[in-house]
Amino acid sequence: MGGVCCSSFNKTDADSEIADYMLKNKEANKAVKKLLLLGSGSSGKSTLFKQLKCIFNPWGLDASEFIETAHSIRTNIVLGILKLLQKSQDLYDSDPNRYSKCYIDLDADPNLINEIQVILQFRHETFENMDDAKWDQLQRLGEAIDYIWKNVDGIRHTFNERGSRFSFADNMEYFFDKCRSIFLEEFYPTHEDVLKCRIRTTGMVEITYEIKDSFFNIYDVGGQRNERKKWIHSFENVTAVIYVAALSHFDAVCFEDESQNAMHESISLFNEICNSKWFRKTAMILFLNKSDLFREKLMECLNIDKCFNNQQQKGGINSINGNGWDGEEYHGPCYKESDKLNNSNINQDQQYFEHCYKSQVDFIAKLYYDQRQNEDKKIFTHITNATDRTNVEKVFWDCQNIVIRKNLSTGGFT
Repeated sequence: MGGVCCSSFNKTDADSEIADYMLKNKEANKAVKKLLLLGSGSSGKSTLFKQLKCIFNPWGLDASEFIETAHSIRTNIVLGILKLLQKSQDLYDSDPNRYSKCYIDLDADPNLINEIQVILQFRHETFENMDDAKWDQLQRLGEAIDYIWKNVDGIRHTFNERGSRFSFADNMEYFFDKCRSIFLEEFYPTHEDVLKCRIRTTGMVEITYEIKDSFFNIYDVGGQRNERKKWIHSFENVTAVIYVAALSHFDAVCFEDESQNAMHESISLFNEICNSKWFRKTAMILFLNKSDLFREKLMECLNIDKCFNNQQQKGGINSINGNGWDGEEYHGPCYKESDKLNNSNINQDQQYFEHCYKSQVDFIAKLYYDQRQNEDKKIFTHITNATDRTNVEKVFWDCQNIVIRKNLSTGGFT
């Protein structure tokens, strides 16, 4: 295992900067096997990128990444709890009967208004430049968020409506549960914190590593959804595209557009990427990511039949602003509450759960696979959990074999 280097580009003129960078380094990169990470927002691309850096970098993550993560975790917590407070009112106003449990009665708890006011003081805080005086305020902030998260029932009920009703970052309950310690001066993120924290990628981040005298570059290109066509041609000669799709997004809406189902959006984007003229000769690797969160949703009896049907169901994921699904419908097995209650045999119940899980994952994989217009184009599919190092390491070794075989076929690998 060899060395690793990492470089990043700011968001300013990111699309032209990416294209210029690739052009200037075209000759130098001929001998490098280049892998491009693509996928819709919040699919786990950046988490995967950080996990690969942990695996292939003998020194692990940079100290600066831990510091940046600490700032981002605090910011995400503040914005997250404020969003739940706002959405609790929005949901109740939209349908008082259906969302009665989301309602927060400010008069019923004399402490609540004070706690909210404490949080509002930090709604624009980046937490990057802290002096001694501010740390006492931050400790009070952590206490206020902790109080609301653990004592206000309407917040928990609103939180449970996340995904299909409004966009919300994954793993936030993990951070809410320990927010008191996070807002202390001595807080320093763990590796798990870094992997679970959502930090939106802007511009391009690159990592280079060496295996058996061969160099691999991985590019994580984030943001600029509307500008992609301006720089996508710069990656024409990449060895493989790794497309990351979140399995758990069948029951979620997009961050950029809460009227759009996140998995529908991901499938549409995959169609665009897979059939792009720039990637006609490029190996296509599909990572069906967030398998752990998908299992959690299925265990809660949330199945993909609500996402992949042609009916405009009232109040369902397909009815938001009339955006529905007009593709193949899912009619396979679903794990339901009645299955839990009626099945006294734990082993039999687990077997049926696994049967439902496999059937639904296979259906999703087929939907992506069917997007290809060239039937001879191969798509290599892997089920992944980007926060699981063992899983990512195993899957990525398989991907390296794909890359090696492709280079052998073109005479470019020695």
